[in-house]
Amino acid sequence: VASHLVHGLRNPLAGLQGFVAGLADGGADSATVADASATARRMKSMIDEVVRVLRDEDGVHAYEIPVAELLPMIAGRLPPSATARRIHVETRCESSRLLPNREANLLLLIAENLVSNAAEGSPDGRPVRVTAADHADGSLELRVSDEGPGLPQDVRRNLFQPTASTKPGGSGLGLAITRRLAVSIGGEVALESTGPQGTVFVLRLPPVAV
Repeated sequence: VASHLVHGLRNPLAGLQGFVAGLADGGADSATVADASATARRMKSMIDEVVRVLRDEDGVHAYEIPVAELLPMIAGRLPPSATARRIHVETRCESSRLLPNREANLLLLIAENLVSNAAEGSPDGRPVRVTAADHADGSLELRVSDEGPGLPQDVRRNLFQPTASTKPGGSGLGLAITRRLAVSIGGEVALESTGPQGTVFVLRLPPVAV
C-alpha cells in the first residue's frame, strides 16, 4: 500500500512544487506562498522517508544506529507550522541501546507522529520534550511530552482507533498508524498521562532478544 501511494504521489507533488514556485514569480502573497512551499517540502520529505524505509526493507545491508543519534533527527522533524509558533524540541538520552536499521527507521516515523501531535497541542513558545531511557530489564522507553491543556475525554476514548478526525484536514488515522508501526517492531505505544499540565505518550520496546 505504501509503495502504491508513494508511486502515485511523487509526480503530482513535483508538479505542485513547480506551481507554487510559479505563484511566487507571479507576485502572489508572499506569506501564503511561503506556507504552501513549506507544506510541499514537508510532503516531499515524508514521501522520501517512506521510500528510504521501503528500500531498507528490501536491502541486503543491515546496520545498527545508537538511540542517541536518533534523537537529534527526531528534533529536526518538527513541522514548519510549529517552528513558526516558536515551539522547539528538547531531547535527553539515557540509553546506550543500538537499534537495527529497520527498527530505527520505524521508530523515527513513530516519534515524528507523536512529536507532531504534541506540537499541535503545545502553547506557542513552549517545548516538546523527547526522552529515551534504558531500563534494568533491557527494555527501552521513549517519551514525548507537551505542556498543552490535555486531551478531552471523548478523544481519549477512541485514541488509537481509526475515527473521524477533530483536526481540520485530518484523517483520524494518525495514532492508529503509529500503534501499528510500534507493533511491527515488537513494541507498544500508550498514553501515559494527560491533563492541564500536559500530555505524555510513551513508546516501549522490549529487551533485545539473545
